[in-house]
Amino acid sequence: MIVRELPPSWVSSYLMYETGIRDEKIDPGKEPEKDFFYIGLEDIESNIGYVKKKELTKGRQIKSLKNLFYKGDVLYGRLRPALNKVYMADDSGICSTDIWVINCSERLLPAYLSYYLRVPQILDYLSQSALGGQLPRVARDVFGRIPIPLPPLPEQQHIVNILQDASTFRIQQVNTIDQIKKLVPILFGEMFGDPRDYDKKWSTRAFGRFVEYSKYGPRFPNRAYAESGARILRTTDMDGSGLLRWWESPIMPVTSKELEEHALKPGTLLISRSGTIGPVGLFSGADEPCVAGAYLIEFGLSEEMNHRFIVDFFLSDYGQAMLKGGSQSMTQANLNAPSIRNIPLPTPPRKLQDEYEIISSTIRELAELKETENNELDELIVQLMVSGFSGELTKTWREGHGQEQQPALRKRNRVSIEVTAPPERTTPSRTTRHWLMDQLSDVQGHVYRALQEWKGTLIPSEDLDRFLTEWPIEHLEDAHDRVLRILGQLAGLGLIACVSLVTESGDYVTAYRVLREDELTLLEDRWRLGAPA
Repeated sequence: MIVRELPPSWVSSYLMYETGIRDEKIDPGKEPEKDFFYIGLEDIESNIGYVKKKELTKGRQIKSLKNLFYKGDVLYGRLRPALNKVYMADDSGICSTDIWVINCSERLLPAYLSYYLRVPQILDYLSQSALGGQLPRVARDVFGRIPIPLPPLPEQQHIVNILQDASTFRIQQVNTIDQIKKLVPILFGEMFGDPRDYDKKWSTRAFGRFVEYSKYGPRFPNRAYAESGARILRTTDMDGSGLLRWWESPIMPVTSKELEEHALKPGTLLISRSGTIGPVGLFSGADEPCVAGAYLIEFGLSEEMNHRFIVDFFLSDYGQAMLKGGSQSMTQANLNAPSIRNIPLPTPPRKLQDEYEIISSTIRELAELKETENNELDELIVQLMVSGFSGELTKTWREGHGQEQQPALRKRNRVSIEVTAPPERTTPSRTTRHWLMDQLSDVQGHVYRALQEWKGTLIPSEDLDRFLTEWPIEHLEDAHDRVLRILGQLAGLGLIACVSLVTESGDYVTAYRVLREDELTLLEDRWRLGAPA
């Protein structure tokens, strides 16, 4: 999966032979006053194998059974594997049952394994092999069949040392960016004071006093995304600092009349009104026409107040509390324009607002520069990992440390086992497959054949409109829901693949596609394993 030819001193194995998964569990609730080092899936940083939270948690605060882990174990997030959450424990503790606790054989260093599991090829394989629709999980058999190249232990350690140096620097960069971003709300507080004193210090006016117009983002029902039209800005296109990443938003065809009516103008404040309450973004212009999504409210800001000041006011803890306090339902958060217009806005002198914008913009530019450097560092680390697990990274080191490796080679050879892939059963015959397809209903067959000819590769479960437009099914009520169920049925039969993909915003999208030529189907997997997947 990583390399086809290994250096002579390396051997190839499978994770089922080199790792074990601990099944020790504990109920922290039975010891309510005891302090536990608890790691949840959300505590492991994606891609970099780092846990920020190191606090102890009382047993009474931890619900349900948890896995026990020990120092040196590798924690692998098997739920939603595309998140790439892997961590080598530097202490003992407990973790979520959605995290596997992995120990290693004598031939495998835990740190080496923790980096190997984050290699892009392994990540892609596990993500595509995960089962479970909206909550995909990796099966033990799938995990065990992953091949792993094994250098002698001294060379494994040398590879780990190189990758650790790069990862340590990466973590330092992440922490630096976090600290830089924290400067903006600190600056806001220093320059404008405690929100509780706004009314006395600056006086306040209703936010609506500085709004020229407000309206809700338009709806375009039953209209699919396309390659030309207008960008449809969504809550997920807001980055948390007021920036709108319009270039990442999807494109939808719109008429010239719709564009004239709905195109966003520079100086428009967008606030998420439903679902996720609180995200705020300022539209300052774009290279392409943009339209607000249906879950956003537009506020055309006047020039009386500094726009950056208004945005950061709403991004502050106080501003967020005011927004969330204006939601109209306890079960489904929902904001409306009048409630936002009535929020009291402090009115410090315009000169002070402008000074704040200059200083805060400098801080943000520094954070953006650091994030660009971080992206380049991520690419370098990926290259180092791929090079490390192919043998290229340590080629020169290996040539100069032959004597040092001899004891490790002799020890490995004494404990080595014959490594072969697990025996496979004969796959179902083509006759069996044809029999299965013959049992499909007319509608199921229509969807299956349409997918074979579909040119879009993937069909996202949340947006079947383009697919249904090109492959309409006559006289079928609730076509969207019916086709979605059929796709799930075809995937369950092993005739097509169901995959879960993570977007750049961190959201998951379930999609369906035809099977690749070299891909085992779910039906064949069940046949090979002799048990339900």
